[in-house]
Amino acid sequence: MELYKYSGHKIRIICKTGNVFEGLAYDYIPPQDNEPEEASITIDSIEIYESEIKRIEILNHH
Repeated sequence: MELYKYSGHKIRIICKTGNVFEGLAYDYIPPQDNEPEEASITIDSIEIYESEIKRIEILNHH
């Protein structure tokens, strides 16, 4: 999913559970630096793992 591309952007994350989060994405963590070994991105202090994400939309473009 290449989560690193979304870091620094205001985004909307739609999770497989139906939860939706909007805010500034920051703190991309690659799989090798995360436990469990899965990429994640943080939005408004909530860490979301790649496997939980259904779709990501960028809300602002630089």
